Amino acid sequence: MQKLIEAAADMAKATVLEGNISATDLRDHKKNVAVKLAKSLAWTLIQNHPLYIAFTLALWGLAAFAALVLGIVAYFWFT
Repeated sequence: MQKLIEAAADMAKATVLEGNISATDLRDHKKNVAVKLAKSLAWTLIQNHPLYIAFTLALWGLAAFAALVLGIVAYFWFT
């Protein structure tokens, strides 16, 4: 839990330093800013999870296999 809090703080700091959030946003739209930061933190954690990476690689492999099969079928279909 401590690492999640540290990651959220680092992400919030980086977002503010990059200029994506202004002082007006922090003052007037605290809830919206908090939700946006939570969503971006959650997405970052999901993207770095090993199962997500394996799933993404499996999808790319499936797409490559489908392209190969379609290429072979097209070759024999037109020759």
